Amino acid sequence: MKPQYCYSNGKIIPVHNAQISINDIGLLRGYAVFDFLRSHNSKPLLLDKHLKRFANSAKKLNLRIPLTNHQIESLILKLIQKNNLPDAGIRLFLSGGESPDGTHFDSKTPTFFVTAASLPIHAPEIYQKGVKLITHEYLRTKPEAKSTNYLTMLSRKS
Repeated sequence: MKPQYCYSNGKIIPVHNAQISINDIGLLRGYAVFDFLRSHNSKPLLLDKHLKRFANSAKKLNLRIPLTNHQIESLILKLIQKNNLPDAGIRLFLSGGESPDGTHFDSKTPTFFVTAASLPIHAPEIYQKGVKLITHEYLRTKPEAKSTNYLTMLSRKS
């Protein structure tokens, strides 16, 4: 089931109406952080730990989360209910927002969105036989922040 609603910069809106500026510093420079967690029976699992990691990542990049943890928890619960997804993958995303020149941003106007989507259903063979794993030696640019820079992981697939 595809999610029908997401939270984007202050509002819960239909997913098809969600937009990000082509001048967003997260898009232009990869200057963004994220976190991913799941819910089970409509309860976000380990939410406090995920929010703490998200806040730490934001702090390391000098990004300001526009909501309190309580507000984020509330909207996650609303998205789970509105999308009818008691077992969901929840993604938090935060960037510096729109950049006038591709190098500067205003910390008072970040881009912040939250999505709740269906979890993938894997073939039974994956659980029975396992999967192949490839390792790659790599040091992230800013390992203390969970940034959106996953270029190395994605380029390994091609």
